[in-house]
Amino acid sequence: MKSIDNYVIKSSALASINRIQQQQEPTIIDLESESTLTSPFMSSPINVNNNCIERKGQIIHGMSFEPSSLKQTNKRRAAGYLSQWEKEPETYYRTLILNSLNELQESRQCWLRKKEDENGKITIGCFLCNKYRMIKNANGRVNPWATYDYSVLALNKIKEHGLYNEKHAEAQQLELNCKSKVQPDWETTQSRTNTKHQQSIENLMFSAIFICQQDYPLNSFETLCNLQEKNGINLLPAEVSGVSYRNDCAALCFLQHIARILHQELVEKLNRSPILGWMMDESTSRTCEKSCIVYVRYVDNYEQKTDFYGLMNMNGDGSSQNIVDKLGALWDEDGINVRKTCWLATDNASTFT
Repeated sequence: MKSIDNYVIKSSALASINRIQQQQEPTIIDLESESTLTSPFMSSPINVNNNCIERKGQIIHGMSFEPSSLKQTNKRRAAGYLSQWEKEPETYYRTLILNSLNELQESRQCWLRKKEDENGKITIGCFLCNKYRMIKNANGRVNPWATYDYSVLALNKIKEHGLYNEKHAEAQQLELNCKSKVQPDWETTQSRTNTKHQQSIENLMFSAIFICQQDYPLNSFETLCNLQEKNGINLLPAEVSGVSYRNDCAALCFLQHIARILHQELVEKLNRSPILGWMMDESTSRTCEKSCIVYVRYVDNYEQKTDFYGLMNMNGDGSSQNIVDKLGALWDEDGINVRKTCWLATDNASTFT
């Protein structure tokens, strides 16, 4: 009976195989890691090549095998942008809003934004970086988060931007400062603006002083200003309300104003000095104009100092009386106490003696 039963089972199996072979549809077999399979109902072995089964000259297509981890990865890639990413804690930024009592309270809002073009391409970006124009990262490269052009749709990249990007952290601080009204008031802003304006004028004055110290012609003042502006030094514009501050006339005006301020400071020191001494010498310019240069020696903070006091125009008269009159007028103009004068030094010119 056992032999009969085995014969019946084998006959049924062979009949099933013949029916399968007669069908034109391919047989799908799940393959894992073996390259050769055998069947109790098949006389020849099955060779596996490139996910196909080869038996008796016939090629039967097999099912491709993928590990479970790779299948999950492909599912994540195929998923694209997921709205649930906007609920992750790393995608929220801190801000301040007014409540019903008109008081500031902290609120958290999502900075993650999605952008889809006309072709259906999806990119993502950061609302904070876009709001505060963080166009470049700390390394100098373009920040695609600020323009909604970041194309890697991955949650780990989103978290990395929210936690470790320096420009994102800077934008977060700016958001808090702006919403908490820590911005400077009008007086502070005006003061800063005036400071920048004053710094630009000072740079022009320093340029004029440099030209004077180096005995350069004043008509080179404009060229020097253009060079400094190219080097990144803040200067006044070439023209302000139709007035130019970069020509030889402007340089001369700067020097005259600087000389007047320095002379006023010198007069204050002379008035504080207990004693004074004067040194004079007459000279003639190239245009034959007579003038008298005056130096003063005084005491400042218990230290003896010598400074240039002034240049007197003699108006073509180099007589001793004219020298005394001009010097007396200069002292009266500055309020100098002549009683503190203890000596007067000149050369051997007859007009001074």
